[in-house]
Amino acid sequence: MNVSRMTRRIAVSGVATAIAAGALVGAASTAANAAIVADGTYTCDVAGNPAQLPVHVEVPLLPGSANAGTMIPAGLLQATTTVGIPAETAAILQSFHVTGGTIDDFGMLVGTSTAPAPLTFTSFTPGTDAGSLVASTLGVNQVFSLPKAGTYDITLPTAFTFMPTTDSGPLGVPVTCTSAAPTKMSSIRIDKNTTTMTAKAPASIKKGSAAKVVTTLASNNAGTPVPTGKVVAKLGTKTVGTGTLTDGRAVLKLVKLPVGKDKVSVKYAGDGFTAANKVPVTIKVTR
Repeated sequence: MNVSRMTRRIAVSGVATAIAAGALVGAASTAANAAIVADGTYTCDVAGNPAQLPVHVEVPLLPGSANAGTMIPAGLLQATTTVGIPAETAAILQSFHVTGGTIDDFGMLVGTSTAPAPLTFTSFTPGTDAGSLVASTLGVNQVFSLPKAGTYDITLPTAFTFMPTTDSGPLGVPVTCTSAAPTKMSSIRIDKNTTTMTAKAPASIKKGSAAKVVTTLASNNAGTPVPTGKVVAKLGTKTVGTGTLTDGRAVLKLVKLPVGKDKVSVKYAGDGFTAANKVPVTIKVTR
């Protein structure tokens, strides 16, 4: 039962790691000593016996915004968390010769995205209270991507599984910890990415012919998704052509253009990650 308590506290370090990784997405500098502090409580089930365990987390101060869909590389940021283990729990761990543990499925939540940050504890040191122990680890984020545009809470995980280890290897007794209401650590605004949009059209066509317009969209933000969705050509309020983006490229066939210099607006409506855009083209239609 006390083994589960230790797992709770161990979880804290993973949170610090993953949140810190997300913080770098905004490419914003933070004060050298600024930090976010969060406390939460998890229920851990050990052989059907629940135990309540408080956790304490400190992570670097996060920027207020970032770009939608940005891919965060592994190891972008590291964070150290210290876990205090009360004397009662420490005694149980020692009776089973537990010297550390792992949480391979740990990850904090950024809205609808999970930032994985597996944890490994290899040793304990004496705490300030008699019989207590202290566990510390350096957490490192794995690759993850930010969600679609919106404003999201950054929270501690809803669940994780702790595997205690001994000097001989894994103990083989997984401990699952859950929280019905994970602690909110911060919030972040995810902005849609801007694009560079081009539309290439023939300078002139004969009346009754279709004008082929090749449209491309490229995100202006590195490491973000390729724009998806539809591109529409408008002559005034009339739709004269549509196309679907594939790898950021769409081909539109404009039909029934009137004779004269037609000023066409090629519009992209945007998607969950990318902002709308438009470019003009002028096509001369002759008899």
